[in-house]
Amino acid sequence: MIKVIRKLIDDTLKTPKGKFSRTSLTMFTCLITALVYLAYETIKNNTFHIEAFFFLLSVAVGLKGIDVIDKHKSKAIDNGEAN
Repeated sequence: MIKVIRKLIDDTLKTPKGKFSRTSLTMFTCLITALVYLAYETIKNNTFHIEAFFFLLSVAVGLKGIDVIDKHKSKAIDNGEAN
């Protein structure tokens, strides 16, 4: 189980060089914040502001898209492919 978690962290939060990616960490933080906000508002008020929830989720998805593009470019450069 620990191997699976480490592999997941390596694949999603780290660059190919083994360092943590700033965009991935920001994406992960936005996703966790959105889920905590959803849980808090649902439990406390039995309602939540859908706009704020979707904003946090869209930031997380946008940053993940940027991260995927960066990883693709890094792999292309490492393989010697020219753009």
